[in-house]
Amino acid sequence: MRAAQAQLTRDRVVAAARILFTERGYFDTTTRDVVNAAEVGTRGAFYHHFPDKRSLFVVVFEDIERDLVVRGGATLSGSTGLERLTTGLESFLDASLEADVRRIVLIDGPAVLGWESWQEIQGRYGLGAIRGLLREGAADGSVSATASEALAHLLFAACNDAALFIANADRPIKARGEAGAALRALLAGLHQS
Repeated sequence: MRAAQAQLTRDRVVAAARILFTERGYFDTTTRDVVNAAEVGTRGAFYHHFPDKRSLFVVVFEDIERDLVVRGGATLSGSTGLERLTTGLESFLDASLEADVRRIVLIDGPAVLGWESWQEIQGRYGLGAIRGLLREGAADGSVSATASEALAHLLFAACNDAALFIANADRPIKARGEAGAALRALLAGLHQS
């Protein structure tokens, strides 16, 4: 019973933080704001689960990354690895239009976590998916057999930068269209002749 209540409190804090970090940003959200929004009583409940606001941000950030991988996997379509890679990466670019992804993952993430930590966490999720889809494409012949670890990193970096381009654009929907066209042109070069 006590463990279930503790988990419920933690879940409420994380859910409230995700909303507040999306709406206000990390720097304009206090631990008191999170406690009040989560309706968990005192800041003691917060500190029972998280040593500080940054550690809570990491949990929220990783929750979003997991969600992106799950949703991206659900959108994979096509009969070849290259087609599936294309739809997976397009899904990530679509997600960059969402308020929580844009604010938490793309804008505040690098500032709060630092570039290296931000890249490391994103790499555990997105880079692994790209690696797998490149292997799939190499196995079915839709991607050149020269596909390598370096290529996975280049695609990962290109998609992250395209998502940052979208997230920071004055006209994000227009930027999404432009980024998608550029991504498809880039991926067309991977096709096995």
